[in-house]
Amino acid sequence: VSRLRLLCQRVLERRLLGDGEQAAALVPGALLTLSLSLLLFTAIVQARSLEDSVTLLCLACCVWCGTRAFLESHDLAAGELDRAVLEPLPLPHWMMAAARTLVVGAVLLISALNIALPAAILVAVKWGAGRGLLALIGALLSALTGLALAQAGRALLERLAGVERLLELEGPIRLGIGVALFGVLFSAPDPTALAARFSWFESLPPCSYAALATAEGGRAAVAASVLAAGGSLLLLLLTFKLAASRTREGARRAPRAKETRLLRLLRRLLVREEERAAFDFALANQARDRSFRARVYPLFAFPFAVVLLVAARPDEPHLALMALYGAAVYLTLAQTFQGYSESQGGPRLLETLPFRNEGAFRLGAEKAFLVGLAAPVYLFLAVALAAVAIFGRGLPLLLGARHALIAALFAVLLTALYFERRRVKAFSQEDRGVFPADFGGGPFLAVLIAAGMGLLAAALVGEALPFLLLAASLALAIRLTYAWKRGRVYSMRSS
Repeated sequence: VSRLRLLCQRVLERRLLGDGEQAAALVPGALLTLSLSLLLFTAIVQARSLEDSVTLLCLACCVWCGTRAFLESHDLAAGELDRAVLEPLPLPHWMMAAARTLVVGAVLLISALNIALPAAILVAVKWGAGRGLLALIGALLSALTGLALAQAGRALLERLAGVERLLELEGPIRLGIGVALFGVLFSAPDPTALAARFSWFESLPPCSYAALATAEGGRAAVAASVLAAGGSLLLLLLTFKLAASRTREGARRAPRAKETRLLRLLRRLLVREEERAAFDFALANQARDRSFRARVYPLFAFPFAVVLLVAARPDEPHLALMALYGAAVYLTLAQTFQGYSESQGGPRLLETLPFRNEGAFRLGAEKAFLVGLAAPVYLFLAVALAAVAIFGRGLPLLLGARHALIAALFAVLLTALYFERRRVKAFSQEDRGVFPADFGGGPFLAVLIAAGMGLLAAALVGEALPFLLLAASLALAIRLTYAWKRGRVYSMRSS
């Protein structure tokens, strides 16, 4: 039996079936993608021409599959069991890359069908069954192109920067990709206008695949599509040669949290002696835990992208409120991920420590979350909105500063209250991809609370006195919340 076949079978079983508790939940994701595709392309097919509809379908499949392939290609062969079993074997790097690429392709085939099937059916209903079938073929070829480009880009970056460095940057990379995708989505590009402005737009894949369903003379479109698909396959073969060697998890250097004067000042002002060990432990793991960064950073792509939208649409300054008050919702979601560790190092370390007061540990970790994540998020949003206001776009500078302050205080209060929902120690559980049953319920309620806070702030922040009263009320609420938490912590110690 071929070694490549066995390797593909092993990785595919782990990805689709899972190992033990890490069973993959494909059905909910499939239903979500199918539903979103149906809703989106129902509106597109009704309002746009055949050429625009198929072009947007091909672009969506290429971008979606390319993004997933780029972000998931390492994880498919990076499991602890796979490293223990597969790395000692005499398997060349190109074979590992080939198996990972084939497994990614199998997974992406499901995703591409989830996106393309509803759209192809809608095209078939409106323009005929033949057009619908060709649109489906074009969408699948677009997914192949996205896979090839993503795998080539990942292999090249691993060669240039190294696997370890690329993994350290995975969180910021995911954030950047998310911001870019939201920016493109908000700009709502018109394929016809782009083709009229740039003559080469329609001749490059994935847009060239749309000609399969729209071109009157089909031979030229078929020939161009075959050449483009062949080029994508050749690019995949090239990535096998570019494949960098994998390294063991333990050999990676973990980034350290930078000790700055500001950090020392915040620790001295905000963190009590009993809380400092937890504060330093949680802050260090926020910097070194790859799973935490990879899951948490992309959450803030939406509010950061809204800042770009504010710059592009100065006549809609209320969008800034979406970014400021909406970021608090993502902080409540990020709290869940702070309880998990990508390796067993965090859980094993905590199991050996003699805790005198677990409440003090949780409180120190909570303050590390606010200092290490919430504060940078709101500092970035405030600076970005101030820069936009200087150029006469978005909210006026003074009004934007007021809203930034109110939103930051609101985020601290909401985060402090939501930490009471799951009272677990930071980075104390092994990350198996299995999260609490109420994982989505809390953030949904936070959306309603944040929307109400945004409406209240919009009504009060414009005037000086109501603004000061609102800010003082939020600050007092934060003070009382942490006084209550500290009282509970020290009463537990005395008992």
